[in-house]
Amino acid sequence: MGEAVLSFRKKLIGDWKGSYICDNEEFKFTLTLANIYMVRSADGDSEIVLEARHKEMINAESFELSGTLGVDGSFELNPTRWINHIDGKLNGYLGKYEDGKNKIAGDMTHARGCTTFMVSRN
Repeated sequence: MGEAVLSFRKKLIGDWKGSYICDNEEFKFTLTLANIYMVRSADGDSEIVLEARHKEMINAESFELSGTLGVDGSFELNPTRWINHIDGKLNGYLGKYEDGKNKIAGDMTHARGCTTFMVSRN
């Protein structure tokens, strides 16, 4: 794994606080990204697998995502399996990481009634 990929991985791991919209209502949440594996790198883009958790829930639900991460910070992550399923919706994410703003924003996919999300950290 190249140094640039390792550096980017370190930037994504951890807690991200923000909100998402479902059924026209805004919900605050903490999205924890963990166990990020780069499984292949070609043409500058990387195939990745990671674990996502929503921390607000008791026994926080978590699910695995896999997809692509572009050199420009763009990504498309699709849910592949539940790791710990409580009663939430299985989400996918399509968006972009903005390094200068330390922000991740985009659209929620695979979750009926959910539209956008935005998370950041200091």
